[in-house]
Amino acid sequence: MGNRIRFVPNRLVLISISSCLLLFVLFHSFEPRRRAWSCKTLSSCLGGNHPPAYKHWDGVPLDLAVGKNEKTLSDGTVFYHRHIVNTEPDILFQVLSRDSHSWSRDFRSTRRTIYDFLDMIVSTDLDLTRVSLGLMTASREEFETAKEAITPLPFARVALYYRENDGGGPAAQIPYEDRHRPEVQRTRRGAIASARNYLTARSLQDEEHVIWVDADIVEFSKGLVQTMIAHAQQRDDVGILTALCSQTITKNYDKNAWSYNRDVPLLTGPVGDGDLDKAADTLVDTRTYIDELIKGTTDDDIVPLDSVGGTILYVKASLLRQGINFPTSYVVGTTWSHEGWVGIESEGICYMASQLESGGPVQMAKRAITDTLTLPNSVKIPRLGFGVYRSPTNVCVQSCLTALESGYRHIDTAQFYGNETEVGQAVKQSGLSRKDVFLTTKILTPGGSVEKSFRQCEESVRRLDPGENGYVDLFLIHTSSAGSEGRKEMWQALERLYEQGKAKSIGVSNFGVGHIEELKTFAKVWPPHVNQIETDDLTNLQLHPWSQQKEIVAYCERHGIVVEAYCPLVRNRKAQDETLVGVARKRNVTPNHVLIRYSLQRNWVPLPKSDNPDRIQANAGVFGFELDEDDMATLNGLDQGPAGAIVKAVDNS
Repeated sequence: MGNRIRFVPNRLVLISISSCLLLFVLFHSFEPRRRAWSCKTLSSCLGGNHPPAYKHWDGVPLDLAVGKNEKTLSDGTVFYHRHIVNTEPDILFQVLSRDSHSWSRDFRSTRRTIYDFLDMIVSTDLDLTRVSLGLMTASREEFETAKEAITPLPFARVALYYRENDGGGPAAQIPYEDRHRPEVQRTRRGAIASARNYLTARSLQDEEHVIWVDADIVEFSKGLVQTMIAHAQQRDDVGILTALCSQTITKNYDKNAWSYNRDVPLLTGPVGDGDLDKAADTLVDTRTYIDELIKGTTDDDIVPLDSVGGTILYVKASLLRQGINFPTSYVVGTTWSHEGWVGIESEGICYMASQLESGGPVQMAKRAITDTLTLPNSVKIPRLGFGVYRSPTNVCVQSCLTALESGYRHIDTAQFYGNETEVGQAVKQSGLSRKDVFLTTKILTPGGSVEKSFRQCEESVRRLDPGENGYVDLFLIHTSSAGSEGRKEMWQALERLYEQGKAKSIGVSNFGVGHIEELKTFAKVWPPHVNQIETDDLTNLQLHPWSQQKEIVAYCERHGIVVEAYCPLVRNRKAQDETLVGVARKRNVTPNHVLIRYSLQRNWVPLPKSDNPDRIQANAGVFGFELDEDDMATLNGLDQGPAGAIVKAVDNS
C-alpha cells in the first residue's frame, strides 16, 4: 500500500485566518468610522461600497472665508449658521430629523447617520459652493453631530435648527414606534407640515430651487436632482416635482403621490357635510398611484399629479415666495365650520399651487435680460445671448461693448469666427467683472490627438480671458462632422479643460440624437450641458418656428440639456411672413421681437447677432411683453419639418 501524504494545518495558521475573517466581517458590519456609507444591496455589500468623493475641490479657493455663529431665537429654537463668503447658492436641500433614529437603516440593519445623508448629497456631483442645507432636529445630540458632520464640506450656506421636543404640541407626545398608526396620522402629518413650513421660512434666502429629502432616503438615482431642476427650468408649468421611490421589493414606497379620478362626480364638485367621509373613502378607492401613471413612459418623462409625497420633493422657490406652503389641516373642501376631507401636508401643496394665477410659476413677461437657466452641472447661463459670427475684427469690440451696455451678459464666439481676442478685449474694456459676463466659444476641428486639441482650447481661453486663472464659461464642439474619432478626441479635450477649471461647462453644437448617445460610450461628463443647434456649414441656425427640430429638442429636454438657438431671426428671410407680422401687430412689437421672444418661451437660449448698434439694443427689448397661448400655438403651427430649414437640418441618425 503506497504512502499517503497528509497535511496537518498549523493551529496558529488556522487561528490567524479565522481572526482575519472575523475582523473583516466585524469591520464591514459595524464600520468603525464616522463617514458610514454602508451597503444598500447584497451585491454592493459583497462588492464593497465606499463613500463618494467630492469632485469639485478645484473650484474652492484655498483662502475661502467662512462665517459662523450660534444663537437662541426668540421662540427658544437654537440656530447654528455657517456660510462661505461671496457664494451665491441656488439650490436649498431641506431635511427634518427628529433624532438619530430618523435616518433609518440599511440592507444589513446597520444604523445610518447624518454622515450617510451628507454622503448622499455629495453623490449628486453638485458643486456644493452653490448648495445650501437646512436641517431641523428635536435632539440636541443630533444637532451637535450635524455641526461636526458638515465641517469638512464646502456648502455655501448651512442653517441648523434645534427645537426641543419638536417645539411642543400634541405630535410631541406620539411615541416614535407609533408614528404610522392610522389614528395618529392626522396629528402627525399636521405637525410635519408645520415643521416643514417653519424650516422653509427660516432657511430660504435667495435660492431658486428647494429640494426636500426624507431622512430615511438611502440613495439618489444618478442625475436625479439635475433632471428635476432641468424640467423646472425648461417648463413654466412645472413648479413641483417628485420622483418614484422604491424600497427593496416595494416598487412604489411613497403612497402620497397620486392623481384623482376626474370621472367620479363626488370628487370634482362641492362635498356636503354628510359626505366628507364618503368622499375620502372614494378617493382612496379610485385614485391612481404614480407607479401606474408612469407605465409606458421613460425615466425622463414627467406626468401630472394631484398629490405628491415628501420622500424626494422639488419645489420652485418662486412658489414659496408667493405664499405656497404645506397645509397643516385637510385643505380641500374647507368651510367656516370644518376643515376639508383631504389635502394635508405634502398631499395638499399641489392643491395650494393650483389656486395661483398661472398655476403657480412666475409669468414669463416678468423676466428680465439678467435672468438665467441652470445647466445640468448647476452653472447658470443667461437666457439671452449675443452672437458675433461674421463680426469683423475692426467692429467686433464696439459691437460687444454696445451689447454689454444694452444689458446682455452672454457673448457667443468661436475659433472659426476669428474674433475671440476682440471679445476678450471688449469684456476688459467694459469695466464689468469677468464673473458677470458669460463667455462661450467652440473648437472647430480636432488637432490630431487629445493633447493637441486640448492645447487648441487653451489658446482660446488665453485669447478670451488672458491671465493665469483665465477661463471660459462654456466650451462647445462646434460641429458633429469630424467623425466618431474626431468627436471623441475633442470631447476628451473639453473634459480635461473642465476638470482643470478652464471651462466651467462643456457642450456640443449641431449634435443629433445619435451623436449625443455616442458620447455615452466614452464620456466622463454626460450629458453635455448645452446643445447649440446650428448647421453643418456653420452658417445658420435651424431652430425657429418654421424648423423646430422636434426630435432633437425633445431629446435634449428629456435629458436636461439646455438648447441654444444661434440665429433666431432666420436671416431676416421671414420678416414679411403674414402670420409672423400678424402676431407682431397684435403685440405692437417687431417681427424680430416675436422671434426672439418665441425662443425664450420655448426655453431655448436665443443668440441674435448684429453689428448695428440700434438693432443690438432693439433685440434686447423682448422682456416687456409676453406671447400668450394662442400666439405660441400659431407660431408652433408654422413648423415645416426639414422643409422649413433654409439649409440642412441637424442629423439625428
